[in-house]
Amino acid sequence: LYSIYKLKCETFMIDYNEFQEIFNESEDIFLLWDNSETCLIDSLEIFSGICIFSHTDIKNKLKFLFEIFDFNDLKSLSLYDIEFICLYCLNSIYHILKIKEKPKIEDVRKLVFLYNKDNIRINLYQLKEFVFGTKDIISFFLLFTDDSSVHKKDKISVSNNDLVYSKT
Repeated sequence: LYSIYKLKCETFMIDYNEFQEIFNESEDIFLLWDNSETCLIDSLEIFSGICIFSHTDIKNKLKFLFEIFDFNDLKSLSLYDIEFICLYCLNSIYHILKIKEKPKIEDVRKLVFLYNKDNIRINLYQLKEFVFGTKDIISFFLLFTDDSSVHKKDKISVSNNDLVYSKT
């Protein structure tokens, strides 16, 4: 889907015709995502939501999010990009679950900048370290995984650019 989107769309907003070409869904589904009633939907919000609710493992979710938010293809993200990912994931979840309240930017910013006060760019491996080393974030991802090899009480870490699950 994302590769079709990249070929078809020139901006981050998707109109109904582009939505139809990419997703082949009804206008009713399109209108669910058109929360500002502009006949446009935010592609980052819809792809973040699809990613979070997908039945893939956490590693692949992180890789996908990393790739769509690496706007300049630098193979690294700034902490503001990470903040953006968090906000888009939360916004899409709130949207899907019809929660009116919006996530608090200040809370997300505190969590992201607590990880790295130097504001350096991070690669995918470092993103995995951040996610799996931050209790609140990994707990969030575990809410949306059906990976039977991961249990809520497992200790999760990153080694050799891969996830390691240790029974506690």
